[in-house]
Amino acid sequence: MLAVLFATWQGSLSHPWTPSPIGCARPMLIQASDLPSTAHREELTKLRRENHRLRRERDILAKAAAWFATDKTHSGSSIS
Repeated sequence: MLAVLFATWQGSLSHPWTPSPIGCARPMLIQASDLPSTAHREELTKLRRENHRLRRERDILAKAAAWFATDKTHSGSSIS
């Protein structure tokens, strides 16, 4: 988010970083066209939620696979 606030995209010729008197880079002014649109932000939010859900599913499946992979022959239950 800081990259958006300070417009640090590389290759932006309209907003180059300029050195300050003490040799540090100054933040640049941001134009409204540089900010992500509402639709873009909504899509990012949707994708982040989906990533979170997929990670949870992956973790559950990994635990299930590990549980099924363990040796169940010594569990004490026998089928007669």
